[in-house]
Amino acid sequence: MLFQSVFSSTDKNARLKLLQKALNDINETLHASTSLAKQCHELAIKVEKGQADLAPLSMKEAELTKQIKTSNFISIAVQHEIRNVLRLNENATTLKQNLGASKLLYKLVMQETKKMQPYVTKSVDALEALLAYQHGLDSTVP
Repeated sequence: MLFQSVFSSTDKNARLKLLQKALNDINETLHASTSLAKQCHELAIKVEKGQADLAPLSMKEAELTKQIKTSNFISIAVQHEIRNVLRLNENATTLKQNLGASKLLYKLVMQETKKMQPYVTKSVDALEALLAYQHGLDSTVP
């Protein structure tokens, strides 16, 4: 029923464009999350070695957290693992333990986004091919 009402009330091309936007947003989020997680991991290592201050790491980590929350699919995909890492972080009593737990989170994000990326890329490519095909059909209609 729900799908029928959506399909009947929304033009097919409009639906495809909405899907394209959603897939592109997911793709951008995956790239941003991977990049932020790598930056956080590198900063955490520098903080551990005394080569960097904690403030830049905290700011970058806040960006990563916002990115993950914005894209529910990352947090949903590894919900249990994230919860475990957050528990480790909460129970940390030293900076070293805290950074260790944080690095686990960064690695988890990098690992999971790497797994998801090929599927999203294939979906974007397939949808773009479909849209190009649709556009070709539409332009041949008098």
